[in-house]
Amino acid sequence: MKKKKKTIGYLFGGATIGKRLILFIFFVVLVPTALVLALFYGQFYNIIQDSLLDSQVVTSLQAAKFIDNTAGTLLSVCNTIVDDERLPVLLGADDLDSAGSYNAALDTLKAVVESHVNSNSISAIRIYSDMPEPLANDPDMELISDISEIRNTYWYGIFASQDIDTLFAPEYYLSGLERTDYGSLAVIRKQVFMYDDNQVTVFVAVYTYNDVLVSPIRDIELESVEGIISYVIDQRDTVVAQTDETAYGTYAMSYEDIAQSIPAEGVFIQKEVAGTSVFITYRDIGSTGWRMAWIVPHASIMAQSRHVIFQFGLFYLLMAILVLIIGILISNTIVVRIKSLRNQMRQIKTERPEQLTLLPGKDEVGELIETYNYMVERINTLLDDTMEAAEELNDVKIKALRAQIDPHFLYNTLDMIKWLIKAGDNDNASEAVMALSKFYRLTLNMGNLTAAVFAELEHVSLYMKLMNMRFDDKIDYLVDMPEDMLEYEIPLIIFQPIVENAIQHGIFEKPSKTGKIIITGWSDDDTLYFLISDDGIGMTAEQISRILLTKTDDETSSGIGVYNTHRRLQLMYDRDDCGLYYSSEYGKGTDVTFRIPKHLRRQDLNPRRPKHE
Repeated sequence: MKKKKKTIGYLFGGATIGKRLILFIFFVVLVPTALVLALFYGQFYNIIQDSLLDSQVVTSLQAAKFIDNTAGTLLSVCNTIVDDERLPVLLGADDLDSAGSYNAALDTLKAVVESHVNSNSISAIRIYSDMPEPLANDPDMELISDISEIRNTYWYGIFASQDIDTLFAPEYYLSGLERTDYGSLAVIRKQVFMYDDNQVTVFVAVYTYNDVLVSPIRDIELESVEGIISYVIDQRDTVVAQTDETAYGTYAMSYEDIAQSIPAEGVFIQKEVAGTSVFITYRDIGSTGWRMAWIVPHASIMAQSRHVIFQFGLFYLLMAILVLIIGILISNTIVVRIKSLRNQMRQIKTERPEQLTLLPGKDEVGELIETYNYMVERINTLLDDTMEAAEELNDVKIKALRAQIDPHFLYNTLDMIKWLIKAGDNDNASEAVMALSKFYRLTLNMGNLTAAVFAELEHVSLYMKLMNMRFDDKIDYLVDMPEDMLEYEIPLIIFQPIVENAIQHGIFEKPSKTGKIIITGWSDDDTLYFLISDDGIGMTAEQISRILLTKTDDETSSGIGVYNTHRRLQLMYDRDDCGLYYSSEYGKGTDVTFRIPKHLRRQDLNPRRPKHE
């Protein structure tokens, strides 16, 4: 039998969706685009790179000039203060109280300083001097600070160890007080005056902030190429300013290495730094002695070249738009259904799945939609069955918890009744039998899993009555419950396990074997709150954690137990915040709180509430 030839029509008409999209992109978009890029990319790349680097030579020169001008302005202001003839008058006046020249000099110099500080680039001006004692105590001498304020700074150490009179001090050189109150960058001049044949050393510091230098550099970068990094360092390899702290750690070079690695200022060389190809050059900032590194990532040049090539390919793209529109219109018949299917499948992560209402169609997408709808139907059926089974299982668990009545309590109470009868105390024996009978009738509660608050309080009161009959009234018991809470529905046997635990492991652990238990409650709009307090021996944090997280041997053999009560509350209300919360201090007692959503009891749920006497 001859094989049928697979024509182009067959390939496009009967191919799967994946093949259709791949063939469309390959033949209509990728092949022509690849040919254009192959023809023009190699020719344009070198031109673009040379043009970009030439523009960066100019841009880096502009940035260096700006920093130089800013530093020159700061230095000029510093020189103005140092060379002002009023400064030696302030430091050399003989009669501080009557010398008119002193007062005039002080006022004028203050005005000069204030006028400069009000400018955009200067944040503060300070004068430090080892002033004679009369000057140091002058209340009007706030313009001049004692030199002791800056003796521990790095820049003072530089002046002390080197024969220099001017220093550009970056942030690292300044004290914490200077950085907080004055600025993060300073130009400092040193001057020596004579006062009563003694030398008076003066430092004039003009402060500014790093942003004054960095912000304009960043603005220049944004106008040129994205991703440019620049930083300025001084002769001691201290960073003066930087545009990107993270990038500086990658591209950092010492002051000398920069000049040795690069042939001349403004000449870019290509280097491999931390696995990244970059072009780097530098500029010396003459008035400061600083050196600025200028780094252009090779990737930025590649991006620029791609941008130019895109412009050349724009004509081709415009011609291809018509073809793309037609292809999109055709493919939308597939894509719309795929997107709808994708969106529905995304919802499965957070909510119950729903079937798609779109017409499936006759192709692969249609088959996929039909399969998805069938799968959703099966999943929802399984979810319903699982939830129903889980609810039944929880119900069984709760009923099993309800059935765990402490046999030791029953045996001990019956034994007490036997001895009361033997002792001839028939009245107390009869009272104990009545209390025990009512206690277990409330425990069974006609098969219900919940009870009214008043019924639960009566249940635990009967328990306390029997316990006090056994142990000679050693436990004081008090209930303080608001009247409006008594009719609400709560889980059955909720107070008794907590009270039992408080007695057995709290009060009876005390040497006196005596104590007090108090049950109180309050409510808000939709929640009931209960508190059971005892003055027993208390618990450690480790004991509290163990009692709520572990079903102990004591609980499996002795009643419902605290752990089961805690889990029962969480199971019944499907909320972790409805469990028991223990607060205890060892040696002082324990508080147990829990919360329950408000539900009024059904009339057939409990016996009638007894009237208050």
